[in-house]
Amino acid sequence: MFVFDYLTFLDYYTNDKNLQTDAIGVGPLYYFVNKKDTPAKNVNMLNKYIIVNGVKIYVKTHYNKRHPERIPAVLFTIPTIINNELYDVHYHFGVNSESDKFILGKVTSEVIIQNKQSRKYTKRTKSKYKFSIKNANKLNILDDSSSISDIETIKPIEEIYFHKTIQVPSTNNMIGHIEHKSCKFNNNITIDNVYNIICNPEKELNTKTMESSFLLNELEQIREIISRPFKHHRGGKRRTLRKRKN
Repeated sequence: MFVFDYLTFLDYYTNDKNLQTDAIGVGPLYYFVNKKDTPAKNVNMLNKYIIVNGVKIYVKTHYNKRHPERIPAVLFTIPTIINNELYDVHYHFGVNSESDKFILGKVTSEVIIQNKQSRKYTKRTKSKYKFSIKNANKLNILDDSSSISDIETIKPIEEIYFHKTIQVPSTNNMIGHIEHKSCKFNNNITIDNVYNIICNPEKELNTKTMESSFLLNELEQIREIISRPFKHHRGGKRRTLRKRKN
């Protein structure tokens, strides 16, 4: 059981120490950007990856080019051959907000204001990606190089924008479209079983879960991607307990 926190998730997958490196890399991979047929674009080369059930899943930090101040997304690519071409089929994790921000630098102090009460605590982290986000309690963050006048007010993350992107080429491999299998869910939820995550409602009236939205092999990959950062979160190294001799 763990609490899913997107910033912890992002910190983990943007740290090269947690990823393996493919000396040769894989690419180019083709992808489409629209749900209607459009010309293909390509990812030149990917070389950072994790392994899940023997499959290399390549990890890429995805920045918003139009709004570089927003918290980046993370893509988990499974290179897939379709019609003898290599395509970028991936899982997409990001923050569902139009007002995301992140702060460069080491955060050492935070003040959370909730229901007119404040709670102050110290947090140390090496991550360069800091907070955001959407329609919630205000969060004041003080960078260790800042003065009191430099405090920025931003909003905490509420919803995780998650989907699988499937590339669908037409008979001409360089023309095609994308399809999404989605399951948006709330940040800071307690997860006992990834399969039981309840997807936030969209157009469908019926309640969807992660398990009802994806195939078994996809669920195994999603479970490992989501849970892996939190297996290693507390202090990094796991303790080995020695048996006491009677």
